[in-house]
Amino acid sequence: MTTTESKRKEGQADIRSLVVILFQYRWIALASFLVILGVGWLLTFSTNPVYETESQVYLNIDPERLTLVRKGELGPRETLDQVVATEAGVIKSWIVIEQALEKCGLKRGDDPAYSLERIQEDLQVEQVKSASILEIRIRHTDAAFAQEFLNALVEAYIEVGSSTEQLNENIQYYQKQVGENEEEMRNLELELDAYKQSHSIVMISEQMESELAFNDELRSRLYALESDEAQESAKLTRMEQLLDQFDPALLPPATVQENVQLREMLHQYNQLLSDRIRLLVNYVPESDEVSSLNTEIGELARELESVYKPMVVHQRHQLDLIRTELVQVRQNMAETRRRLEEFTQAENNYNNLRRQLDDRNQLRSLLFNKLEETKLNTINTGKVRPEQLAPARQPSKPVKPNVPFNMTLSLVLALMISVSLPYYLHLTNDRISSQYDAERYTGLKVLGIVPLAKE
Repeated sequence: MTTTESKRKEGQADIRSLVVILFQYRWIALASFLVILGVGWLLTFSTNPVYETESQVYLNIDPERLTLVRKGELGPRETLDQVVATEAGVIKSWIVIEQALEKCGLKRGDDPAYSLERIQEDLQVEQVKSASILEIRIRHTDAAFAQEFLNALVEAYIEVGSSTEQLNENIQYYQKQVGENEEEMRNLELELDAYKQSHSIVMISEQMESELAFNDELRSRLYALESDEAQESAKLTRMEQLLDQFDPALLPPATVQENVQLREMLHQYNQLLSDRIRLLVNYVPESDEVSSLNTEIGELARELESVYKPMVVHQRHQLDLIRTELVQVRQNMAETRRRLEEFTQAENNYNNLRRQLDDRNQLRSLLFNKLEETKLNTINTGKVRPEQLAPARQPSKPVKPNVPFNMTLSLVLALMISVSLPYYLHLTNDRISSQYDAERYTGLKVLGIVPLAKE
């Protein structure tokens, strides 16, 4: 067998093994193909279509505005590219876009999709091949709005470029607004400085921290006093009930342990009771000894009651002290809350003044930008007489998404992954499942295959 025939047979064997691998994982390949293709289709048709329309404007620039070179001296006028770039900035200015939105019956901030910032991002103004022609394009999800707005934008740009009186009125208006805003900012700064002098914000913050810590201590003390009041009140109730129907045998052990005299007298009382019980157990009839014990027991019980009464009075006094301290703690907490409210109000007033001043700063930047744009438009007035060459038309087909491209890309990716995934799974699988695996791992030729018999 020649070398050429050997290589040809090896190539046929490799192709056959690849086909076998692909057939072995055919369901995985089919599933991955369908999933990737379906995801591509879903992303394509779930995306909102974006339409693009365009219009061209001829600037018709006054030659006196352009730069002239005479005897090697460069005049103070502008080049064509500078003029075109300036006019492109005018078209994308806030004044022109706001007027165009008003012509479309919209106001700034009505809808995020029609906001000034969003339109500025989607609006493109470019020069056509170094000519005095501007090509204006806009993209939007609403094809009718894109056409209407672009034509309104060109109309507003032409009006702004030709209306000197209106621009002068706008300049005076913005200058007045800037002056009023500056005056308001000075008043706010003076008020803020006066407030800082009368209310030290740093000291207020430190005092608030101190008051909050003190309030936490008072709250902890309040909880402890309320618990003590409940316990002592329940204890006083039991003592008063015992005092109403006094019986030494019902004296609480804790109360007896607190008073040494009461403990000794109760011990004597219990001894007398034991002697009396002993006599009665021995069937000793009523005698002088039993009568004497009864008398002593009665006198000792009255003495115990007289000793117990001051303890009840002392318990009332203890409860009154706890309740007095409880009232004082509650008053202190109310006072602390009042001071905290004052500190919080002072801090809120300071932050409110700071916020008003920041808002005024932002308004100042906005007014200055509009004033500069209006002045720029005034400078160019009369020197550029723009004309719309081609009005915008309503687009019939969206530029996004690109359905043919997305479908082709999804199909290619689905084929690549569905074909390569089985080979990857085969390479990571170290099991011998065919004669080709046996020959590859052992390096020996297969002499024969014994098929599995069907049951």
